[in-house]
Amino acid sequence: MGKLVDIVSIYRDLKYIEAKKGLSFGEKNVLSQVEFLICEELAIINNSQLELTIREVRIFVESLIHGYEKITDNFNATLSLGCFL
Repeated sequence: MGKLVDIVSIYRDLKYIEAKKGLSFGEKNVLSQVEFLICEELAIINNSQLELTIREVRIFVESLIHGYEKITDNFNATLSLGCFL
């Protein structure tokens, strides 16, 4: 089995692709498996329920994705305004 860091990188990349253009059937299956592995590890480490951990991870990742989109939108808007200054 791979290192947790590698698994988290795959999860991050698939969540980003999912937010931008969607995933194929195979990619959705990989995302589901990777998410389960990460959450299972976190639930064991934190001695918490798996379902709760899955919800918390999803909320956290969604907030990161939407936060990144806001930063990117603000940066692009600033660049556009800079053309007029």
